[in-house]
Amino acid sequence: MNFRQVLVFIIFSFINVCAWASGQWSVFEDLLYWRASQETTSPWAYQQTTNSPPGAAYTEPNVYFNWQPGVRVGALYEPSGYFDAKLYWTYYSSKARESITAPAGQFFLPEFFNGFTALDLFNAAQLDWKLIMNMVDFEVGHRFAPTDSLTVRPFLGIKGGTINQSIHSAWQANFDGVNIYSAREDLSNNFFGVGPSFGVDGVFAINKQLAIRSDLSAALMWGRWNVKDTFHRPRALLGLIPETTITSDRKNSKLGTFMANYFLGLDWTVNTKGTVVVKAGYEMQFWSNQLRLPLFQALPVHGDLTLQGATCGIFIKV
Repeated sequence: MNFRQVLVFIIFSFINVCAWASGQWSVFEDLLYWRASQETTSPWAYQQTTNSPPGAAYTEPNVYFNWQPGVRVGALYEPSGYFDAKLYWTYYSSKARESITAPAGQFFLPEFFNGFTALDLFNAAQLDWKLIMNMVDFEVGHRFAPTDSLTVRPFLGIKGGTINQSIHSAWQANFDGVNIYSAREDLSNNFFGVGPSFGVDGVFAINKQLAIRSDLSAALMWGRWNVKDTFHRPRALLGLIPETTITSDRKNSKLGTFMANYFLGLDWTVNTKGTVVVKAGYEMQFWSNQLRLPLFQALPVHGDLTLQGATCGIFIKV
């Protein structure tokens, strides 16, 4: 079983146990429709666009992720008059596919460091970039009502998991429709983090069924990055162009990696045999310095990752 399957098994087993304790346990599931962005630090090619006096002009095509669904599932143990305990797992993945073709007489180089150092010129390229996040949160909090309409739940917890990014790119140098030489560059930016989290959940009741929900949390994690970059150009033109392989493997750890999460939306409560709450709203996650790929400047970038979009969920008290 892989990491994702193990998490699913553990959480759903926990939810099944929760269902046996009527009145104190709740289960919930959120459906996510988010878009990832690292656009300030994810250029992938260095392209010459003009070559006229007084100098050449360059552009750097960026990577744009697609909108993709995700899921969050978990359970809440809330005994009357005591601190509650909440466990949940969040899974989200996204991908981007880009391609560029240089106009006649123009060229570009790979933006990633190992490909750039080969100093090969290309006029066509394709790129596939995939991001997968698995996060597990455990929280301990206490709910209280300072006014009749407002309920707040401050909490402390532990957050841990992975954000793995893989990049596969292909590069071609063509002349009059004939391929002269080609290359591939494969990279990975894999992150594992764990550390304390804290925050507050707030609900303001408009009436008995409808309420405004605003949740804010943050975490300071010990994080470890494993960044790999492999550039390979096969032998071409009957050996006139030799085979080239450039590899690097960098590991980096940091204490105090910051992330923040915010949700704003509406709750609609239905009181049947139990209590069912349906929520919908906007959610955003900010991961500081998440992307650490080295670009042609040789220094690794420290690019922020944002995840944002719609979150819709259901909360059932069993």
